[in-house]
Amino acid sequence: MWIGKFSPYLPFDLQLLSLFKMFEKLLISKISSQGSYQAQFLLTEQEREARLKKANSPLPFSGTKYTLYPMGVGAEDTTLEMHWYYSNYMNGGGNMVGIDYGAPSNIFSVPVIRLSRWLKDSFLKNDYIYIKMDIEGMEFLLLEDLIATGCLEYIKEMDIEWHGRFNVPGREKEQDLRRIITEAGIILRDHY
Repeated sequence: MWIGKFSPYLPFDLQLLSLFKMFEKLLISKISSQGSYQAQFLLTEQEREARLKKANSPLPFSGTKYTLYPMGVGAEDTTLEMHWYYSNYMNGGGNMVGIDYGAPSNIFSVPVIRLSRWLKDSFLKNDYIYIKMDIEGMEFLLLEDLIATGCLEYIKEMDIEWHGRFNVPGREKEQDLRRIITEAGIILRDHY
C-alpha cells in the first residue's frame, strides 16, 4: 500500500507512471528472477529437484513440512515467461483482461513445476495437505491434472480463487470441478 500526496503541478498520469516505475525497481531488485531470487532461477534441473524433495523431511524444530519455493505450479514442468506491463500494477499483479499499456517493461522467467508430480514424489496420502490457490486462471488446467493423476487423494483442504469470469482455458468446467473436489471429501472454500 502506498500513501502519499500527489503534486497539483504535474499531470496525474505522469505521477502515477513515476510511482509504478519506483515499484518496478523494487520488484526487480527484491523478488524477481533478476533480483535476489536470481540464484533460484540459475539452479540446474537436478538442483531444483533436490530442493523440492526436501519437502519429504519435516523441519527438525517444528515437525512441519511447510517450505517456501519461489516457483509457479501448473499442469506441466515448464518455464513461464511473464511480460510485465504497467497495467499489471493497476490490476494487482495479474492482468487477465488483456489491457496492456505499451510494450512490456520487463520480462521475467518463472520456473513452473507440475504440482501433481511433486505431490506424489514428496508426500504420503495420509499427510495433511492444504492448498491455497490464486493462480490467475490456471486453476482449471491444474485441477484437471490433479484429478486425472489421482492426486486429489493427497489433499484435505483447498481455498481457490476462481477466475471463470475471464476468458481462460477450462472456465466452463468450474461447476464440474467444484463437484468433483467436494465429492472427493476435500474441504473446499472460495478464496477472494
